Amino acid sequence: MEFHTPVCAFVCMSKMRVCVIVRVFVLLLATTEGLPPSALTVHVCDEVSVLRGQDAILGCSFTHPKQDRYVDNIMLSWIGRTETNPPFFQCTVKNDSSATLADCLGLSGFLLAGNLRQGNASLRISAVQVKDEGVYFCNVKLEKGGSQKKKLMLNVQVRPAILSLSMVTSSSSAPNRLQCVAEGLPLPNITWLSAYGQPLATALAAHVKTSFAHWYLNSSIPYERQEELTCRVENALGRAEGTYRPANTLRDLGLVCGGVAVALLMLATWGFVVHRQKIRARNCNAQIQQNDQRQNCCLQSSDGPAGGAIELQTVYATVVLPDASEGVPCTKSKHAHTHQEQDILYSTVKFQ
Repeated sequence: MEFHTPVCAFVCMSKMRVCVIVRVFVLLLATTEGLPPSALTVHVCDEVSVLRGQDAILGCSFTHPKQDRYVDNIMLSWIGRTETNPPFFQCTVKNDSSATLADCLGLSGFLLAGNLRQGNASLRISAVQVKDEGVYFCNVKLEKGGSQKKKLMLNVQVRPAILSLSMVTSSSSAPNRLQCVAEGLPLPNITWLSAYGQPLATALAAHVKTSFAHWYLNSSIPYERQEELTCRVENALGRAEGTYRPANTLRDLGLVCGGVAVALLMLATWGFVVHRQKIRARNCNAQIQQNDQRQNCCLQSSDGPAGGAIELQTVYATVVLPDASEGVPCTKSKHAHTHQEQDILYSTVKFQ
């Protein structure tokens, strides 16, 4: 026994060395060649709700321990309805900061909403329609690190709306029916209201027929009397109403609208006449002012000759005092302030 003990110890030490070497080799292989499949983890939003016509973001992300040192390809694929279907959207990118953008190929209206190098594999759906509702699968695959797939649900919501409200004529002895066609998701509740805004009586409401197809609903009610009825639909997103008015109601409404239109026309005509009278009075006042200004100009221009020279005339007169019998005539003379010879005016002034 003592002879074989060193041999056994040597064998055991050799096995330990081999185990250590194998473990180191596995770690080096995982670092340089790839990652174990369990290292990749994909996260999604289990359920996404969006209004019809808006853009939807299907959130999907992934992580792995060596994400900063991983330099191989990252492959993304989105699958619709069932996971066995072929992908409708695919992207591939090399996890290198110097590489180009992700190379994506897919149907129109679908775009990559995230950065695969940062672990974001979200998908954008433009102008979502009801037909886009359903199950989607986000599948992420690392070239040397396995793959993982997660499922999420897209719910498309539709605000309630009245699509039509019309009379359906019956070809048999059955009464005509008033039909209301509406839409909404979640499917809305429908209520028939009287002209006073109250729900119909139980006896009449019992004859209401309603059917559903996808996000549409069709409801009808017997319509025998000429009365006003309202169809109301509502869900968690809102409410919509449509009112059916019989022929006489429409005629009365037309008469009221016509009377209002005539009154407005008369008011507009009266306003136009008043406006014209004001303009005419303003024009008359302006013309009178212009005439006054012209007369003032004529008076100012007649005060002296052109050129601004002032012409003076000397008037000679003979003053007759009570004792004098008649004036003595004077001869002509020149005025000191004038440049040309002027005639002398003779006048006789009598004092009383």
